[in-house]
Amino acid sequence: MNLVLVAPKSDYTSPITQAKYTSIVMALIVMLILCVVLIGIFNRRVGNPIGHLMEEAGQIVDGNLTGRVKVAANDETGALGGSLNHMIENLRKVISHVTDMSQQVAAASEQLTASADQSAQASHMVADSVVTIAEGASEQAIGAGRDVWAVSFLRYGFLFALWRLINHRFPVAALFLLPICSLWWGFLRRRFRSSFV
Repeated sequence: MNLVLVAPKSDYTSPITQAKYTSIVMALIVMLILCVVLIGIFNRRVGNPIGHLMEEAGQIVDGNLTGRVKVAANDETGALGGSLNHMIENLRKVISHVTDMSQQVAAASEQLTASADQSAQASHMVADSVVTIAEGASEQAIGAGRDVWAVSFLRYGFLFALWRLINHRFPVAALFLLPICSLWWGFLRRRFRSSFV
């Protein structure tokens, strides 16, 4: 005789299914805890240094070049921090060089301004001297014109006296001398018209 025992399947599989679900939940909890721990480690090893680098970069953007990045790691974030420190040093040197150059440019500008003022004063003095010389030359030219006029007038007077003498003694010869005297007088008037004041 065979005896068969019959029982519902759930009675036999229920503890196995429950153990299976418990193991899955436990594995998920362990994985979640591991993820949180790994994220914390990643944040401390990578996130904090990157955040510190971002703060230093923000200070550089604001013009503060006094800080230095503390480099503790030998990984990419440490290399980035070293590069940021190198950039800060180079910016300090460039700003110092620009400041020195601007001071030199300001000094050169002051010297150029002083030289320009001296040149302007010298040019003014030269212009005054030229005006004085020109006025003197003009006065001398007027005086020379008057002297030429006086000499010419004396010559004309001499010619007129000669004509009167010749006219008195030789009336026919005086007729030829009169046009010569008139031409001479006309020449003198045209030539020295600007000299007569």
